[in-house]
Amino acid sequence: MMPDPVLLFAMVIVLLPMGYCLLAAPAFLLVRLDIPPVTQLLRGLFNAYFLLLAIAGVIGMVAFAVEGRLVAVVGLGLIAAFAVVARRKAAAMPQGAPLLIVDDVLVALNDLARAARALRLPPVQY
Repeated sequence: MMPDPVLLFAMVIVLLPMGYCLLAAPAFLLVRLDIPPVTQLLRGLFNAYFLLLAIAGVIGMVAFAVEGRLVAVVGLGLIAAFAVVARRKAAAMPQGAPLLIVDDVLVALNDLARAARALRLPPVQY
C-alpha cells in the first residue's frame, strides 16, 4: 500500500525542524557558553527551533485532519503544544542570568552532590 502523498509531505515538514536542531546544536559543545554572543546564538537557535516545530506541528495537524487520521492529529497537536510551552519557558529566562563558570564540570557536580547529600541526609554512624 502506497502512503498518502499529503501525509508523507506532512511528516517531512515535521521532521525538518527536528533535523535542523539535531545538526545545529552539537556545534555548541565545542565552545564555552560564558561568551555572550555564543549564549545569544544558542538562545536564538532554540527560539527558532521551537517556533518552527510549532508551525510544522500545526501544518502536520491540518494535513492529517484532512486525511482523517485523528490519532496522528492528537499526537502532532501535543508536539505543537509542547513547542509553544517550551518556547515561552525559554523566553522567560532573563537575558543577563548569572553563569557559574567552573574548571572541571565533573568535579563541580561531585561537589554539588556531596553538599546536597550533607544537607538532606543525617550522618551515618557505624
